Amino acid sequence: MNNMNDMTSHVIDPQVAVAAAVLYGNLRNREVLSADVSFSDNLYEVIIHSEWMDYDCYVDASNGEVLGFQSTPVEEYRLGARAHETVLDLVCRLLLEKKKENLNDITQCEATFQV
Repeated sequence: MNNMNDMTSHVIDPQVAVAAAVLYGNLRNREVLSADVSFSDNLYEVIIHSEWMDYDCYVDASNGEVLGFQSTPVEEYRLGARAHETVLDLVCRLLLEKKKENLNDITQCEATFQV
């Protein structure tokens, strides 16, 4: 017969806690830049960093249930905002930079496969 200590000592893997937070937040894996995990009082706190948002999530360490989830926009200094830029200017600039990167990737790919 199991004693009570055996039943309460079961703790899920931290990677399972991160996966639960990603699923709960309906995030795609490619959106996640990094994740920080801490453990206290049978709870994992999972902080997920994406390009635009930070997500703070609490996951029950015994069963993987998400108990709390909060999102916060990324601070401007992490986005590389310039002093004169409005938020709209910043978003447009970042989207254009992303588009240029994608065009460069396509051009390099086409050059590789040309015969």
